[in-house]
Amino acid sequence: MKRKRLIIGIVCFILLIAILLYFRPQIRAFLEGFDKRVAGAYQWVDELVDEVRSEEQLASLQDWADKVLESYSKGTLKTLGPSSYWAKGTLKIDPSEIDPDIRMFWSKPAFGSPPEAVIKVSKSGEALYVGYCWYLKGVIIAGPNYPCLDFEHFYAVEAKPDIFAYSIER
Repeated sequence: MKRKRLIIGIVCFILLIAILLYFRPQIRAFLEGFDKRVAGAYQWVDELVDEVRSEEQLASLQDWADKVLESYSKGTLKTLGPSSYWAKGTLKIDPSEIDPDIRMFWSKPAFGSPPEAVIKVSKSGEALYVGYCWYLKGVIIAGPNYPCLDFEHFYAVEAKPDIFAYSIER
């Protein structure tokens, strides 16, 4: 009986080694792809941070967000209804409300989808932040009532005071 178990164990071990050797290229490709996906999330966020910190066209980002938050509190902000499910906001901001320099700089679909300018509103109706979001990543410009990122994210960096770049995917 013990001998039979030993033989079955050895056969299973040899079979496992054979399967691993046979599928080695696929396993390696999967593991390398995983590393690239994780590195991609870091790279996207770091690129957004670099843009926010260094691009002249984005120098007015905080001023624009402050104006949007103020317009919302006054009831004069033009919106286009609910934001997309992936955007980290509540309402989509009308393109006419977006600063022309910012709209021009981020007009191309840089990360596979066109960006969406959004505003996050609390359940009590208070505007918390303005976001410029792509699918699963973006930039959040915080208002005075928003101390930190309140959603689950994989990686986030504060590019400037109260301006965060984030990725929610690996």
